[in-house]
Amino acid sequence: MNKVFCYLNLIAITSNAFLFCGKFTNEVRDDGFGSQYLHLLLTYAFADLHNLEFRYTPMEYVEHNIGNDPNFIKNLEKFIGFKKHLPLSGENDKTIKNFWFFNFRKMHRFADSNALKKSREFFYEGKCKEQFLDPAFFNVVIHVRRWSKDDKMEVYEPRKFGSYDEWNLLSIKDLSERRFSKPVKFHIISTGNRQDLVDIYGDNNIEYHLARSLEQDFGTMVFSDILIMAPSAMSYTAGLLSKNRVIWLPFLEALPASNWIPFHVDISKPDPVIVQRTFDEHFKNVL
Repeated sequence: MNKVFCYLNLIAITSNAFLFCGKFTNEVRDDGFGSQYLHLLLTYAFADLHNLEFRYTPMEYVEHNIGNDPNFIKNLEKFIGFKKHLPLSGENDKTIKNFWFFNFRKMHRFADSNALKKSREFFYEGKCKEQFLDPAFFNVVIHVRRWSKDDKMEVYEPRKFGSYDEWNLLSIKDLSERRFSKPVKFHIISTGNRQDLVDIYGDNNIEYHLARSLEQDFGTMVFSDILIMAPSAMSYTAGLLSKNRVIWLPFLEALPASNWIPFHVDISKPDPVIVQRTFDEHFKNVL
């Protein structure tokens, strides 16, 4: 039995050695910016954690080029910085894909990876908070996800958005009653209809950011003092890059980082007691 086990183990080691030889790159995708950026971060981290030589494959198509800007892809590449800082892929490079199980079950390794640290450096280079938000305020940014006709896949159930709205409203109410070092200002980023959003969230001390560029929306999320995520790869990825507080409601896996505030809750049952207790724990003697 031991000989058989050793033989099988040898085969596994040899197979992995063969599979992990050569140069590796990220998958070419055709969905939204948030999803592509998230896949890229996880692919880069996967290569880093397995000591693989990684070379970057630039984006070819990204959804939501609303104005058909001919420089849309070029501007996004400059925005994330991978093309500037990493060698580009060749035709014989192996594509890394189908690794979601590994990454999302071992997020602690991803959180501590050198790849995530470098990805943040690529992103933050040449950017500052003043480009996206008024630093005179304590800025709370809420991403309100709504389905768009330009989405490639209808993976979101509209009926679930109402539950996220209710949790967001509880967070706004609680945070507006707390004292911070600066006046609090709330921001809502969304592709939704303004009046529909105002009917839910009101317009008292809330600034709406609608129909803006992807770079402006994403940068606003990353540089916010508190980011309240939506069930969206866009704000999830912004949360991964953020150095400030990130409020996570159930979507993918929470990052085990000190700046993340996870709500492990039943999203269909908004509870003000949970919100207050969680914020008391995380904001005590911090802000």
